[in-house]
Amino acid sequence: MVRDGYFYGAGCLLAAALVAWLAAWPYAVPLLLLAAFFLWFFRDPERQIPTVAGALVSPGDGKVTDVSVVASGAASPDPRRNRISIFLSVFDVHVNRSPIAGVIRDVRYQRGKFLNAMGAHSAEENEQNIVTVEGDGRTVIFKQIAGLYSDGGIGLREERRSLRFCRQVKRRSYERSRGKPRLYRI
Repeated sequence: MVRDGYFYGAGCLLAAALVAWLAAWPYAVPLLLLAAFFLWFFRDPERQIPTVAGALVSPGDGKVTDVSVVASGAASPDPRRNRISIFLSVFDVHVNRSPIAGVIRDVRYQRGKFLNAMGAHSAEENEQNIVTVEGDGRTVIFKQIAGLYSDGGIGLREERRSLRFCRQVKRRSYERSRGKPRLYRI
């Protein structure tokens, strides 16, 4: 369980207790349901990480909405990268993990809007973290993109990355060692 889940869940439980005490218990039911939702939403299940050398794992649970090749930035050693877009619905686990074992080389926060994350323009306009991880002879860049119902809190934590109420993760990857993009199975 992500710490935020306890915070939101406990707040709703306290509010439900107060409503039940001051009014009647049926009025507390919506708050109890909301508390249960928060405790479920911020779940952090254990995942089996593949032991295969060079494995690349999905940074987030969700639905793959796009797989495409895109032009990379001017500072990149490769002119093109593979991009895999993953949409996180409200029913998906919103804890992100690093796609590879490695060292976080850069984290850039970008202020932005809170548009529907299913729109293509949300990847550029919405609030986001852009994280660069290096390891195993390759660099992986992934974005944590806030969605329509986000609370404005995209954050990195020590071992896991949490998108509080966020909706989309985009990952761009390239291999330095071979100089050409590859698609990875997630």
